[in-house]
Amino acid sequence: MSSQNTPPLSSILATMQERKPTVHPVQSKTEVAFLQPTMVKTIHGDPCVGVYFREDVMVTTDKRGRVSTWQRPTPTPPNSNSSSLSEVKT
Repeated sequence: MSSQNTPPLSSILATMQERKPTVHPVQSKTEVAFLQPTMVKTIHGDPCVGVYFREDVMVTTDKRGRVSTWQRPTPTPPNSNSSSLSEVKT
């Protein structure tokens, strides 16, 4: 949901409770767009169990309890293809 003038959360919740959910049929795999990743980076040797997004960083946790903080990339011009994440050592 997006809007220039977003109603208060209580109003949105009340509207959701008044309406019955809309159920859409499942589309076949050939009808759904597949987005290719723009970047692939191994961030933990063990399975990642949490990803938390903050305004300035992303925080990841793995199965062994390690926590990594990743600085978000700076905005790039629309025609640039570079993208990177850099780990912040804490």
